[in-house]
Amino acid sequence: MELTESKCDGGQEVSLLDAQLELYWNTFAVIKSMALKSALDLGIADAVHRHGGAATLAEIASEVALHPSKIPCLRRLMRALTVSGVFAAAVKPGDGGGGEPVYELTPSSRLLVGSSNLSGIMSMILHPTLVVPFLGVGEWLRRDREPPEEDPYCIFKQAHGRSLWELAGRDAAFDALVNDGMVSDSRVIMDYVVREHGEVFRGIASLVDLAGGLGAAAQVISKAFPEVRCSVMDLVHVVAKAPAGTDVEYIAGDMFESVPPADAVFLKWVLHDWGDDDCIKILKNCKKSIPPRDKGGKVIIMDIVVGAGPSDQKHREVQALFDMYIMLVNGIERDEQEWKKVFVEAGFSGYKIMPILGFRSMIEWVLHDWSDDDCIKILKNCKKAIPPRDKGGKVIIMDIVVGAGPSDQKHREVQTLFDMYIMFVNGIERDEQEWKKVFMGAGFSGYKIMPVLGFRSMIEVYP
Repeated sequence: MELTESKCDGGQEVSLLDAQLELYWNTFAVIKSMALKSALDLGIADAVHRHGGAATLAEIASEVALHPSKIPCLRRLMRALTVSGVFAAAVKPGDGGGGEPVYELTPSSRLLVGSSNLSGIMSMILHPTLVVPFLGVGEWLRRDREPPEEDPYCIFKQAHGRSLWELAGRDAAFDALVNDGMVSDSRVIMDYVVREHGEVFRGIASLVDLAGGLGAAAQVISKAFPEVRCSVMDLVHVVAKAPAGTDVEYIAGDMFESVPPADAVFLKWVLHDWGDDDCIKILKNCKKSIPPRDKGGKVIIMDIVVGAGPSDQKHREVQALFDMYIMLVNGIERDEQEWKKVFVEAGFSGYKIMPILGFRSMIEWVLHDWSDDDCIKILKNCKKAIPPRDKGGKVIIMDIVVGAGPSDQKHREVQTLFDMYIMFVNGIERDEQEWKKVFMGAGFSGYKIMPVLGFRSMIEVYP
């Protein structure tokens, strides 16, 4: 359709221009991401922070060691970062009139500086190893064969010849990138969780952080609640890199085989990496490891529940993009009905979704890095590890619930992009129905989603 006065009237022309704008806005989203990557690579937020939170172009260029000839291009980069809300700009009056822009930190860029910041997770997501596979999504979708169950062919593997986890096991630099990313996210979001929603962890004597990596989340919980005995279970090669001198116990194991006994099992961004069958297996193991519900047993899941939480554009978009992102590993972000299915099949009696984490939710109870089948396997193991629902048993999951949390554009966009991003490792960000399917499939009786973590949620699931 041509955009000419001869083929459309004034009103129609405006509509076509708006449509053109929408296409360019989506197409140039990659430039927006790369502008942020450039800021991370150069350390621009740190440079502004060192100047007291406000700096001129010349000051930024000096701090990040750019040649003066690059200042005009730096100006263009900062303009893009300002328009996108990463930085703010004000005009500093000059001696002869006029003035020059002074760039200031915004709430977003303040999350990139300081001892606890999100630079690690942002740098991980924007790393070429995780960006390049998205160029092959169309090719992957055209594949006309079903991958063998023992060797699933995910988008990430199509690009790199091996799964994300296999590459991390072979490439020390990439493994460090992933671990640093997970640690940075856990520190920031868990500080918020224990401060604003600590009731989730009160009343339990022990907690196991399943697939908890280097234990950043468990360390925050242990520090905030010293009466809770915290442990982390992960694979042998992960536990081997665990830090010493913490109050957290590290246990080498396989969540598909068994889960250490505890009052609560915590699953932060785990179940969305797995299909329903695997989620049910995990959750059944969780159910075996916790006491009955009347004794306080529970599974706490931090993950996305698609459709839960604020309904603004950003929240919804971030959830949907997270679901697309988790396709990288053949994962999925579930809605409530999908979560319920997994919980029920895993043998749980109920769940409670708390969309209190922005685009993520607390489903006091499940997972996200796995396909539904894998999530169900994990959750079944969790269910075995906790007491019954009437004893307080629950699984606590910190993950994205697509559609949960604030409904503004940015929250929805981040959730959707996360789902797209996790496609690298065949993972998936789930909406509430998709989460519900996993929970019910793992035999849980109920769940609660709390979208209290921005675009992510806390989920409690009950045996």
